[in-house]
Amino acid sequence: QIAYFQPFKHPESRKMKPPKPIESESLSPEQQMLAKRELVFDELVTTEIAYARSLGTLVAYYVKPLQSDCAFAPDRKVRNTFVNIEEVFHVTKCLVEDLLLIENLTGPDQPVGELFNKREKEIYSIYSTFCSLKNSSEKALSELKNDAKTSAF
Repeated sequence: QIAYFQPFKHPESRKMKPPKPIESESLSPEQQMLAKRELVFDELVTTEIAYARSLGTLVAYYVKPLQSDCAFAPDRKVRNTFVNIEEVFHVTKCLVEDLLLIENLTGPDQPVGELFNKREKEIYSIYSTFCSLKNSSEKALSELKNDAKTSAF
C-alpha cells in the first residue's frame, strides 16, 4: 500500500517557494509576468501532488482491499464503483513526476505546455471514460453503501 505514496513529497512538507513581489516598481513587466507564472506553477504542482496523494489513498485503502476480498463486494461492483480510478491515479502520478522534473526551470525553459500536450490524448481518454461512467459509478456506490457487508467496511 505504501507504494502509492513513495514518489511524492507530502504536500504539507513540500515547501512552496516564498512569493516574490509581483507588482513592484523595481520589476520590469517581464519580471512581473515571470513571478506570476512561478506562483501559478507552484500552485499547480502543490495541487497535483495533493490530488495524486488523495487518489493513492483511495486506491490503497479502498479499491485494493475491496478487490482482494470478494466477501465484501463482488468484483463487478467494485469495478463499477471505482471505474478506472487506478488509471487516473497512474496518469496523475506521471504528470506529477513530470512537473517535479521541470520544477527548477524558469520562464520559457519550463515546458509546462509541452508537458500537458505530451499527455493530452492519455488524459482525455482516461477522463472521458471516468466522466462518462460517473452516473453508473454513483449508482454502484449507493448499492455498496446499502449492502450490509460493505457498510461495515
